[in-house]
Amino acid sequence: SIRRQRQMCIRDRDIESNFYNQIEINLYPNPATNEVWIDNKLFNNQEYSIYSMDGRLLRESTVINQKIDLSDIANGLLFVKLKYNKQVIMKKIIKIGL
Repeated sequence: SIRRQRQMCIRDRDIESNFYNQIEINLYPNPATNEVWIDNKLFNNQEYSIYSMDGRLLRESTVINQKIDLSDIANGLLFVKLKYNKQVIMKKIIKIGL
């Protein structure tokens, strides 16, 4: 069977956009190797998605202990989409190998 991959259209204005009343967060370290941390505890147990530069969905999961696991994701530029209540925040990170 042919497995269909979900894709997301990423526009420049969506990346790291800051809307009125939006929660500010940082992901660190950036560049990252196997994990990134979120500097805001509000995102614990919230959904996140990771997309490749060409918009392919690489992972959907939940933030645990303010950490996002990147260990099985290929190196390169990634887009992390975080959700909190009705807000959606997009951040860019670079995944590098050791």
